[in-house]
Amino acid sequence: MDNVNKILSTSTQDRYALISVIIPVYHVEKYLRECLDSVLAQTLENIEIILVNDGGSEADTGICEEYADRDTRIHYIKQENAGLSAARNHGIDEARADLIMFVDSDDFVSPDFCEKAYTAITTYDADMVFFDHFDYYGENALDPRPNDLPSGYYDDMSPLMEARLQSFRLPAYVWSKLYRKELFNDIRFPVGELWEDEAIMHKLIDTAHSAVVIHESLYYKRCHAGSIMETGMRDLSAEKWLYLQRSRRYDYMKEHHPEYIPLIVGDVAKRAVTYAACCLIVFKDKEGYRAVREWAKQSGIPRDKLRYKIRYAFRILCDFPLLFPAVAGILIKKLIKERNP
Repeated sequence: MDNVNKILSTSTQDRYALISVIIPVYHVEKYLRECLDSVLAQTLENIEIILVNDGGSEADTGICEEYADRDTRIHYIKQENAGLSAARNHGIDEARADLIMFVDSDDFVSPDFCEKAYTAITTYDADMVFFDHFDYYGENALDPRPNDLPSGYYDDMSPLMEARLQSFRLPAYVWSKLYRKELFNDIRFPVGELWEDEAIMHKLIDTAHSAVVIHESLYYKRCHAGSIMETGMRDLSAEKWLYLQRSRRYDYMKEHHPEYIPLIVGDVAKRAVTYAACCLIVFKDKEGYRAVREWAKQSGIPRDKLRYKIRYAFRILCDFPLLFPAVAGILIKKLIKERNP
C-alpha cells in the first residue's frame, strides 16, 4: 500500500483521493478529536475526509476548523442543522473519490480501516465490502460484532440480501461497509428520520452486483447513553421509525423481490401491531393509528405465514378495530417491561 500512497503528492491527494470518508458532526466535542485522529492516521493516506458540521456547537466548529487547517485532505463543510441524513447526503454530493465510507463522529476506526476495505474491493473489482466492528464501552471493554456470513467474494448478492433481511445476521450500519459511489446515484438517506440506515441498505445491496465479506473488525462503535441509537431504543418513539422503515422495505420487496417476503413478513406485522398500539395508548395519535391500520389492511401480508400471537393481533388490528384497544394495552405493558427490565 506504500506504493499507492507514494504515487500522489500531498497537494493532489484531494483531487485523486481513492476513498471519500464522510463524517457528520453534531455536538460531539468530547469524542471528535479521537475520531479525526483515527481517520488521519490511516495507513492508506490518499483519502479525502469530508467533515460536515451539521450546525454543531462552537466547540465542534473550533475543532473542525483546527483539523481542516492542519491537513489538506479534509474538505470542511458547515451547514445549518438538518440532521444526520442530510449531513451524510451533503457529503455524498461533495465526494470526489469513486469509493465512499462513513464514520460517525463519536466513533473511531482502526489504522487499516480504509486499506483493508480498499484492498478487498480492488482485488475483486466488487461494488461493496462488508466488515466487522467492535461495540466499544470504554478502555479494555470491547464486544466483537461479526456478521453471520462466510468471508469471501460474492458475485450473487442474494445471500447478502437474505442475511440483511434477517437483521441479526447482517446489520444495516452504513459505517461497516465500503461502497462504490455510483451505488448512491439514485439512493439517499431519508432526511428527518431515524433508523436511516435501515431505509437504504436493502436498496444498496439490490443495486450492487458483487461484494466482498471480510471478517476483520475495523470500526469501533462507541456505546454511550447519549447516542441516537441508545436514546431511540429506550424511547417508545423509536417504534414509529421502526414501523415506517420496515413497512417501506416490505413494500419495496413486494414490488421488486416477492421471493423475500417470507423472510420479513413476521417482523413487519409485529412492527405494525406495536406501532398501532403506541399510537392508541402512548401517543394518543388517532391519525397515526388509522394510517397504520390502513397500511396493514392493504399490505397483502400472508397471515398464514405469521406466528400465532402476531397473527392474532394483526387480524384484530385489520378486522376488529373495536377489540384492538384491549390488545394494545397488553402489548404496551409488555413493551415497556422489555425496554426497562
